[in-house]
Amino acid sequence: MANVGEDKSDEVISTTITAYAISSILTGAVFFLMGVCSFGYIVGFIPRHILIGCIGGVGWFLIATGFEVTARLDGNLNYDGATLRKMFQLDTIFLWLIPLVLAVFLYSSTKKITSKYYLPTFILIIPAIFYFFVLAIDELDPTDLRNKGWIFNGPDAGEPWWYFYTLYGRFAYLNIEDNSLKKCFSNRSLQKLTLIRFQTCTLGCSRRNYSSDVRIDLLRRLTCAYQRSSSCVQRWRRPS
Repeated sequence: MANVGEDKSDEVISTTITAYAISSILTGAVFFLMGVCSFGYIVGFIPRHILIGCIGGVGWFLIATGFEVTARLDGNLNYDGATLRKMFQLDTIFLWLIPLVLAVFLYSSTKKITSKYYLPTFILIIPAIFYFFVLAIDELDPTDLRNKGWIFNGPDAGEPWWYFYTLYGRFAYLNIEDNSLKKCFSNRSLQKLTLIRFQTCTLGCSRRNYSSDVRIDLLRRLTCAYQRSSSCVQRWRRPS
């Protein structure tokens, strides 16, 4: 908004989601190249307890997001008394307690039921049972359930399913601020991305042709490139 202008809301939205889309494509391309170059073995250089901590952090992030979504919390899951009281209010506790019970039951039952159809069947049965009671009991009104958080808010009346893509603009290339995108994806950032991609392929595809000390040297160069330090690269450069 500072670069485009507060009076150009359409351009701000188009620029923002386009930057997100480009970054997602670049991330996918880098991961694909890492897989093609058999670069997965590099994870062996990372201590195991660090990997376990990272995976545990991602797991807790998913759990916290589950509480935020099911309890309909405004914002993030804050670790304070106000959030704790909100979680255990009568109109909130059943919103997250029922999914939690179902998740624990699913986790424990998958150890005994090994059929590949069990998980999708379990997931499909939950909304089927829910809407069965909604349609069978007159007191359960969908509008009231939506206001209380049991049902997600639907799109506005008459809004098509492809409305999201209109946020790019009727003519996206006319609705995007080039200067703002250039700041997000500067030439220096793209050069470093190219350097990391090149060194990733060099270290991954040709690792069998290198001795151990040369592999370590290439790894150091890759680490320096990731840390965005040209002096670091020069310090570890070896003569040809």
